[in-house]
Amino acid sequence: VGYPRGLTGSEDGTIIYTAGGSGSSPFTGAVYKSTNSGATFSAIPNTTKNWMGIHSSADGTKLIGWDSLKNVWISQDSGATWTNEVNPGGTAKVNSVKFSHDGSKAYMTTGEYNETNPTTKAYRFTLPLTAPAFTLSSSTETASVSTAVSGYTIRATGGRVEQYSISPSLSPG
Repeated sequence: VGYPRGLTGSEDGTIIYTAGGSGSSPFTGAVYKSTNSGATFSAIPNTTKNWMGIHSSADGTKLIGWDSLKNVWISQDSGATWTNEVNPGGTAKVNSVKFSHDGSKAYMTTGEYNETNPTTKAYRFTLPLTAPAFTLSSSTETASVSTAVSGYTIRATGGRVEQYSISPSLSPG
């Protein structure tokens, strides 16, 4: 885990997550998961960041965390995939995150402390997160066309999408 910066889990204590970073450069660590009340932990693939904190829903299936770059990350599938949500606090430091008991809402607070003008703000994310209309483009394009298509899904398992297909096929026009 490196330097642990978060410990959270399901309400019954069966599922436990921890996340952290390293004490030296490059300051990264993974999210680790236990499904046996902490007897053993396994790293969740593709979660290496400099985590500053993490919190789970009561059932342990949804996670929200933040990294040292003030990015907010949400997983709705026990850490298998993550969405980098826009930090509504902009460049403000994230201080804490939490889920509602039923896991339908995630909350975060931001704040900066100085003696003359301390600020604290709270934000809410409503789940499930929904993706906006997608844009298909490549790094060699000189123009980009955005098309909203409802009822279709493009799935990626992480990394760069080199190929895609849309099923069922779109009708011409």
